[in-house]
This record gives sequence, C-alpha cells and structure tokens, in this order.
Amino acid sequence: MTLRHAASALAALAVGLLPAAPARAGGTWLSPVRDSYTSGEDVTIVGYSSGTGSGGPVEQGPFYGWLRVVPSEAYRDPPDGVWPFVHPSDLRVGEVAIDRTRRLDWATYRLELSFRLPSTLADGSYEIVVCNDPCRTSFGDVIGATVYVGVDPPEPLTREWPLDDPAIAQLDDDALVYAPGWPGYTLTAAQIRRGETAPGPAPVDQQAAQETAEARLDAGTAQPDRDPAAAPEPAARPDVELAAQDDGGGGSAARPLLYAAGVVAAGVAFVGLRRAGPRRKQVHVGPVAQSGPGGQPASRPARWPGRVVRL
Repeated sequence: MTLRHAASALAALAVGLLPAAPARAGGTWLSPVRDSYTSGEDVTIVGYSSGTGSGGPVEQGPFYGWLRVVPSEAYRDPPDGVWPFVHPSDLRVGEVAIDRTRRLDWATYRLELSFRLPSTLADGSYEIVVCNDPCRTSFGDVIGATVYVGVDPPEPLTREWPLDDPAIAQLDDDALVYAPGWPGYTLTAAQIRRGETAPGPAPVDQQAAQETAEARLDAGTAQPDRDPAAAPEPAARPDVELAAQDDGGGGSAARPLLYAAGVVAAGVAFVGLRRAGPRRKQVHVGPVAQSGPGGQPASRPARWPGRVVRL
C-alpha cells in the first residue's frame, strides 16, 4: 500500500469513528435513536439534510445503508480520493427512506434507516455508510452515522432533529436533542415531551463545586455558606467591637484610641454649640484723631476702617 493510500485510509477511519456531530459541522450525521445497542437488536437511525452538498440529489437514489463490519479490511486499500465507497466486507442493511418535508432549510429532507444488527457482531463502534448502488455518491451533505454496540459512546449523543420529529417518542428520557435557536444548548427528550422549547439553566457540576469549596477552605479564603434568602448580617459597630475586645483582655491597646476619640468628639460638640448660640457684638473702632502741634487736629485724615474689637 502506498503512502498516499495509507493517509487516505487513516483519514477515512478517523471520520468513521467520530461520534454523531451537528449537521452544521461540515455535513449531516444521522443519529441512532439509542446511544448504545447490543448485537442482534433492531436499530433506527434518523437525520435531516438540505439536499445540497457534495453528494447527489434525491433523483440519484435509491440510497442504502452499509454497515462497515470490518474497518481494517475496508480501509486497507481504499479507493484513492473517493468518498464514500463500499468494500466487499461491508454489509448492506437496508434502504434509506428519504421524505421531503415542508421546510426549505437544513431539514428539507428527512432520512430514516432501520435494520437489525448481526447477532455475532463484536462490541465496538461501527460506521454506517450511505451511498447509492453501485456506490457512486451519497445524498446531499450526508456523511453517515456511527452505531455503538455493547459500549457507550465517549460522550452522550446529541440529535439534530426538529422537536416534532416522530422518533423523539422512542428516545430515552435523558436522550439529548439540539435546541433550535439556541446554539450549543440541548433539550432532553423528557423536556421536549413536556412541551419545553428552550433550554433551562446549565446544570451545576456538584463535584467540581465541592472541590472548589474544599480548595478555598484549605487556602483559608472560604466564607461560610449562607442562605441567600436570609437577612444580611448587620455590620459590626466599632465601639461594640472594641468593647468586646476589652472584655477579652485585649482592650489595653484600644483605650488610648477611645480616649482620643472622646476628646475629639467633645471639641466638635463645643464648637457646634458656640456657633449655634447668639452672635457676639462686633464694634468697629473709628478713626483715631491724631493731634497736631498745640493739640490741634492734624490735617492728615485717619485710616478707616479701624480695628475690629470683639466684645
């Protein structure tokens, strides 16, 4: 196998093992109704597509689903630069039903594939290839699907389905569906069945919160938890706090401060009382006549106003 073939095989294998992703991440992934199955069980896969993309239109169908049961064989010598492709070891499991909806967006077409897993299938993740027969093209922007058999997916699967999709009735209560109009948010099937259309508050990671609280306690910076509905604690009064310190035998350092505060308060009160009392008389001393020779008034006028004498 050439180096180019090896690179193509690794890239295709990586695509096949990815979990179901939202359609807006470069293409449409069909999603199984259940996160995990066991061998021999019936599987239903649902997805939506705009009908446009690198694949062909609906007229190039019918389209089928192939279960890639031996990925090591399929990717050993894949067709150079061709996707999708079907290997002789792949198992054709059924025709993909493609129905036109009344929408003109990413959900213009609804796709559904139902089949039964082989009873001898080993545990693991398996790729579903969607292609016509003979395999020349997929449909629209459809990439494929991943089915987990006997193992859980690395993270819970999130379906990108409209909230009125009939397959939601088959989902487990905690199965996730993307919330339309809320990028990055999800709803559980139970919420959708209750009629909720918008996500609730983000769940709190209790373990992380506990670890953070313990770290704060270890650092000596944590505050005791208080009920948010409780009344706020009253602010401590300095005089009460000082008195409490004095009762505990530590008031010797606070006594000079109390004495100084008392002196300042008395001075302020004295000045306030003086200013609030009756105004004192102010007498302007008039010009003082200066005598000239022989007791006669001097011709030079006196300066005015004179001094102010407070009585």
